[in-house]
Amino acid sequence: MYQSFTILRRIMLVIFALVCVGLWGYQLLYAIPRKACEAKGDWWDWQDRACGIPMPLTSLTHRPAHPVKAPGA
Repeated sequence: MYQSFTILRRIMLVIFALVCVGLWGYQLLYAIPRKACEAKGDWWDWQDRACGIPMPLTSLTHRPAHPVKAPGA
C-alpha cells in the first residue's frame, strides 16, 4: 500500500510540473508579447504571434480622410 502512494505522489508531481511548465510557456509565448504590443497601441495577431502596426486606409489610397465638398454645393 505504501508503494501505491509513492507512485501516485510521483505521478501527481510530474503532472503538476508539466502544468507549471505549460503555463510559463503560455505566458512567455502569448500573454507577455500580447500585452507589450497592445500597450504600444498596435494590433496583436494571435495566430501568427505577430505585432502589427495599424495603417490607415488613406495612406494606401492617398485620398483625403473626409470628402471634399464641391464649391457651391
